[in-house]
Amino acid sequence: MSHEDYLLLVQKLLKFNKEYYTLNQSSVSDHQYDTWYKQIKKYEENHPLLVSEDSPTQLIGSEPEKGFKQHAHKEPLLSLSNAFNHNDIERFLERITKETNQTKFNLSIEPKIDGCAVSIIYTNGKLSLAATRGNGRIGEIITHNIHTIASLPKTISYLDELEIRGEVYIKKSTFESMKKDFANPRNAASGALRQLDPTITKKRQLDIFIYGSNTPAYDSHTDTIDWLKNLGFPVISTNKIPGSLESVIDSIHHIESNKTAYDFEIDGTVIKIDKKSMQKQMGATAKAPKWAVAYKFPEKEVTTTLEGIEFQVGRTGVITPVAHVTPVNVSGATISRASLHNFDEIKRLNIHIGDTIIIKRAGEVIPKIVGVKTKGPSTESIEAPDHCPSCNEQSIRQIDGQIAFQCINPNCPAQIKEKIKHFCSKNAMDIEGLGDAIVDQLLQKGHIQTVADLYKLTRDDLIKLDRFAEKSTENLLSAIRASKTKPFANILFALGIPFIGEVSARLIADHYPTFESLTSATENHLMAIDQVGPKIVDTLHNTLSSSHFQSLIQDLITQGVNPTPPKEPSSQHLSGQTFVITGTLSQPRQKIESMIQDHGGKVIKSISKSTHYLLLGDSPGSKYDKATKLNNDGANIKIITENNLSDLINPSSLTN
Repeated sequence: MSHEDYLLLVQKLLKFNKEYYTLNQSSVSDHQYDTWYKQIKKYEENHPLLVSEDSPTQLIGSEPEKGFKQHAHKEPLLSLSNAFNHNDIERFLERITKETNQTKFNLSIEPKIDGCAVSIIYTNGKLSLAATRGNGRIGEIITHNIHTIASLPKTISYLDELEIRGEVYIKKSTFESMKKDFANPRNAASGALRQLDPTITKKRQLDIFIYGSNTPAYDSHTDTIDWLKNLGFPVISTNKIPGSLESVIDSIHHIESNKTAYDFEIDGTVIKIDKKSMQKQMGATAKAPKWAVAYKFPEKEVTTTLEGIEFQVGRTGVITPVAHVTPVNVSGATISRASLHNFDEIKRLNIHIGDTIIIKRAGEVIPKIVGVKTKGPSTESIEAPDHCPSCNEQSIRQIDGQIAFQCINPNCPAQIKEKIKHFCSKNAMDIEGLGDAIVDQLLQKGHIQTVADLYKLTRDDLIKLDRFAEKSTENLLSAIRASKTKPFANILFALGIPFIGEVSARLIADHYPTFESLTSATENHLMAIDQVGPKIVDTLHNTLSSSHFQSLIQDLITQGVNPTPPKEPSSQHLSGQTFVITGTLSQPRQKIESMIQDHGGKVIKSISKSTHYLLLGDSPGSKYDKATKLNNDGANIKIITENNLSDLINPSSLTN
């Protein structure tokens, strides 16, 4: 995989994360997502210095929505690592033995519910707070919606503070009456939890299973579940089994063979170390506990007919083939589209219009074509288009060294639309209120053609749009004006230059904080920036020398886009020092990073022998292991805590 492929895959998975965690929908199967996730992880293991800051391996869930108050979880609400076969389970068991020095231990196994994770707190025996997973550390407070769950007790006999973790879902029998409105029960449940009006939530008839608690009373997970059940909580059926491969496989097969008997959707099993002291001993990575794994059931296979191929154009002009199939019903969801990914896949499968094809899926989402069952009447090959399906120009080129095709016309409507949407997105210019539907309307009416045109919009342009009134018009104009002074790193990322992600944009902006300084930088100057490689430099240099790009930059400057100058450090106590952060800190990570930068230090994502400091929080991940190994091999990476960092920033405190 090239670095460009890696960055494109990162952005693709970020889009799917937002769909799943925030928009309550999915357009890719769990199995396909997991396959891409593994590809990203493997690339990062081989290229640790090129890890993107916004990689899904660095994130849990999605950022909390702005419409809800936020809650910081006392302990991170992590995701689970996945296992797909017996070899994965065997490796999980071997890891337990290696890290705990225990050859005999018990596990717990339970059905994996396809629902929404929540944290619930009881104070003095009363339900006092509930929050979503959010990004794993900060969630959305949804107490009013959790109160609508009839099966969840609102008071309990246990009077000490108690935090429980559970999975909110909708019963399959309840969902029957909702099928016409929602793709699947999980989407319906997730949407209900994010309703600001609890009366709407109540109509969805949510249910919940509790699967864990922070109570210190028991060192056994299964004993804890029994205790919670006696308190009146609806708990997931959990069995204690010996920690052997044979026991795990037998239990998985038993649950899978009985999955249709459950009145809730399950997509696998969850396997955990039963003893909590062993769980603590194994710890967690930044994303998932090491002592648990989710075994995903094999994908479902269906057959249907390939009716046609649609070619879609992305932000960078890459052409993606999408298959249209005869609608087929699987587990209550109707499928009409399937993923093909690229043109080599079409040739490898040797598929033609009219073939009866085999598709696999792991959830209620778009599946992947995996083969042909019977050939249809057509023998005509499906080829890459010679005209762009969006602009209709003969502007299709194969990307050097890749199997992808790309439209190189800078005026291609599809590319323009996707570039504008990216420019407005949260991590770019963060123009709140300028969503996809509004961008579509502005393009259709001819009000915008480039991102610079956003700054030319007037009240009259906006007030005529669907669902716009005086207040929404003024709010959007205000958000557009506010974006003019975003830091240069945001603007550089927002422009959608290939290979320039958030991290590389920030690294470049630290050295060249204005359009003028960047355009005057030579390739040698850019190559001197730490963690900026030749591909980034080559693409950036070519883009900066493009007359089309130069014209766009000049237009932005003319419209008043003037980046906020970088903040001068408060001190130089950390000047020239590089920091890597791992684990859970007492303050938001962004605040710690700003603190380091405010005193002249530099925060990087990956550990290397040249790193000066590793800042260690609770439950540190693999970066700690790598730092220890590098130190054993002769490196001098200082491992520090937040208190040590305070001493570095305020050296005078050491003598007081």
